[in-house]
Amino acid sequence: MKKRVPVYLLIIAVLLLAFSLWKNYSYSSEKEHLRNNMLSTTLFSLKNISTDLEDILIGLENSTPYEECEDKLIRLSNEFVELHFALNTYATYFPPTGKTRNCYPSIISFDFIGRTLVGGWGEINGNRYDGIMFDNTITDKEVQYLTELKKSADNMIEAITKKDSLNQLAEISPSYLDEVIRDFTEKYFTAYDDSPLRLLFE
Repeated sequence: MKKRVPVYLLIIAVLLLAFSLWKNYSYSSEKEHLRNNMLSTTLFSLKNISTDLEDILIGLENSTPYEECEDKLIRLSNEFVELHFALNTYATYFPPTGKTRNCYPSIISFDFIGRTLVGGWGEINGNRYDGIMFDNTITDKEVQYLTELKKSADNMIEAITKKDSLNQLAEISPSYLDEVIRDFTEKYFTAYDDSPLRLLFE
């Protein structure tokens, strides 16, 4: 004669199963919230970058003194750094299955672009570049560089919002975002003769 499983063991098994399902749902929901937050932060940062670039360019066109542009350039640099960290977080937590994501196809990153807007200098592929604030003036070439950055930011915003019908961020996959980032950064490869970064070379 078979022994019957005690009722309390069945109850425990059902409770454990229910707890496991709830934990999985909770984790999935939390991850989706984080994903949407990272994408919202990315879009918000890009819109701020575009707006601030437009303000700087209009100010320069109207002969705004350099000192008034300094604060805007510093804020703009910080916005690129914030964008960099948001995308790095997204890349870390949302890699395609079986892959590690870097989110940048080369050394050109939003963090790097942010540094070109302030007073430092550096070297890339044997070429020295000066940050826009390095010599306390904004040259015609630097104005052209800022103009190219504005176009790149606007193109990235358009690419994300085009895929974001009715604010459904779920439509934006990690691989699609990688494409959008690549389209932005690839233009700045200094191997290209028309790379905007060449405008900052000595």
